[in-house]
Amino acid sequence: MPRNPPRNAPLNRLWDTFPETSVIKRWAAEIAAAIAQTGSDTKIRQAWIDTGQAVLINHHDCAEIEALMPAIAASAGIRLEVLDVDGIAEPFDAMSGDEPVMVFLRPGEWQGGEMDEGGTVFGRARDPRFDAASAYVFRRVLADALTGAWQGRPIIVVTTIERLVQLDPALRAAGLFDRKLALPDVGACVRAEIFMADAGQERFDDAVRQHPERLGGVLVNEFDCHRRRGLFARALVRKQIALGRLLTEHDIMDYAAYGTTETDEALPLDPDTLWATAVHEAGHVLVAHLDSRDRVVPAFCSVLRRGSTAGMVVMPGNAHSSVTPDPRVRDVRHNIRVKLAGRAAEVLILGEDEVSARGASSDMKSATEQATEMIGYCGLPPAPAGEDGAGCNLAVIIGDPSSAEQERLRQLVRDYLAREFAVVMQLLREHRATLDAIAHRLCERTVLVADELEALLRE
Repeated sequence: MPRNPPRNAPLNRLWDTFPETSVIKRWAAEIAAAIAQTGSDTKIRQAWIDTGQAVLINHHDCAEIEALMPAIAASAGIRLEVLDVDGIAEPFDAMSGDEPVMVFLRPGEWQGGEMDEGGTVFGRARDPRFDAASAYVFRRVLADALTGAWQGRPIIVVTTIERLVQLDPALRAAGLFDRKLALPDVGACVRAEIFMADAGQERFDDAVRQHPERLGGVLVNEFDCHRRRGLFARALVRKQIALGRLLTEHDIMDYAAYGTTETDEALPLDPDTLWATAVHEAGHVLVAHLDSRDRVVPAFCSVLRRGSTAGMVVMPGNAHSSVTPDPRVRDVRHNIRVKLAGRAAEVLILGEDEVSARGASSDMKSATEQATEMIGYCGLPPAPAGEDGAGCNLAVIIGDPSSAEQERLRQLVRDYLAREFAVVMQLLREHRATLDAIAHRLCERTVLVADELEALLRE
């Protein structure tokens, strides 16, 4: 059923961070100007047509757009109606009358484009009442209304998509959804400030408040949608109340690493397993730092039994390897070396016979997949080749590889990983004292965060 938010709803904090020159705020100002337009009926009608009466907001998180709609409507000075279309046969009652109205149609299968497979769409369960034939009729009725009876009336229909292919192309036409907007990128630090303000600034200690880029990196990379950030905030508030102290970076990274499930303390690892796990994780930490182009310091490292894992390393959200939209060969190589580093540290410190037989299986799988993609599907050389040899592997695999192609690629990947493993071993040998120090400190503390790791890496 239609939902009409209060007219005096407070402005969304995210909205407040947008500059007045942003596309989304200029759009709200245009709506306000159309409402204030005076003169002939023809002039008023043209003002609404020029503003765009069916607007598409393209954003990776549709729930965030819905949360922002009351702020948009309040800024424009227009009544807002929010409608579920999947399963509603006659959703147009909100458009009656002459009062200016903005109608937000929740995204769903009614949009008629290419949807993801599975039981969810736009982050929600598929509506069991949805009927494709009825949705087709709805789109036609909507199109006829926008180009007919509603044209020039004070009505703006808004919906949102994650990708343009999710909308029926027939609706993306002049007079229909002919205006497409995007939100400005506010950055990780601003995300963190908004998050802390919503949860309560007073709940976080000084170290968290003074380094918003760290929390922002967690939000962007680990809690990347409005729904998950809300759950994260609730979990942190409950944790702060239960502990009776301010929230620390340790608390934040613990949830980032292991999720927000509330669990009892796990039984401690036995001494042998604790030491072996600490050695493994220390290898990841050291190579992640030494081999990175930005000398990154991991945000979190632990040796705790949680579920199927006994240890974990989490990289900061603002690390180059996390934020670059176009990873280079050295970036992929770095990621592979970090994956190999846990096994290499075990070989170096524990000895070949004491290496965990299963503990690094996911690391080896990831390293193999990345090397296979780079060599087999991106046409990159499997070894340093210089200018003269840079074109030695340009023929990529297309379609299903033949058995001969599979065997050739498999051997190239084996050789590549063996060479990189030798590089990682040498790097760890050269910094053995630091490797030992990190492993011993992990055994003592079980959890280390960025500041503690940075101190060890500087010694």
